[in-house]
Amino acid sequence: MENYINADALQLFTESSVHILENATNVRYTHTINDTYKLDFDIPANDNKARFINPYKTVVYCGQNNQLYKVWEINKNKDNTAIISVTALSLYHADQQIHVVRILDNAMGVSAIEQFRTIFTDPAWDDNPFTVLSNTQIQALGMTPLTRLIDFWEISKINPDDAVKKIIESAGYGEIYIDNYNVALVEQIGSPKMSSRR
Repeated sequence: MENYINADALQLFTESSVHILENATNVRYTHTINDTYKLDFDIPANDNKARFINPYKTVVYCGQNNQLYKVWEINKNKDNTAIISVTALSLYHADQQIHVVRILDNAMGVSAIEQFRTIFTDPAWDDNPFTVLSNTQIQALGMTPLTRLIDFWEISKINPDDAVKKIIESAGYGEIYIDNYNVALVEQIGSPKMSSRR
């Protein structure tokens, strides 16, 4: 799902200040369940705030529950003038790419949400920024934790997002809930599915 938004809702954070990117154009965010959440925009190369746009800088879209994104790609036109195109990834998609799950052992008859928690509580993950929501917190948001029992085959040297997709594949369904650094594995984002799954 791609949505166009007002540039006044974009803010770029630097070490010392916050910049409203009011001259950004083609501002749009795309959220694809179990895939990338990203924010794209263009900004004139001669805009006085364009110089602050660097990789890994944080951009917040204030209109969508203050979701944070990290600048991931910066593309300048071949003539190096006119427009700079920027792609920023959600914190989840940007920050989990720098970690590699060393090994997840075989697990038979384990709850999908518990295997998800294992990934995000890996003691080898220094400075892990993520918080996995408890079942109670998930339910308070009107969703159902994915507690289906799965058989999970050993994996190694994989990033957390790919490991989570293996869990979803083993369960046969499920969705990754992302709210900045708060994450969960749920049956469905939003209201529970009408069909019963056991």
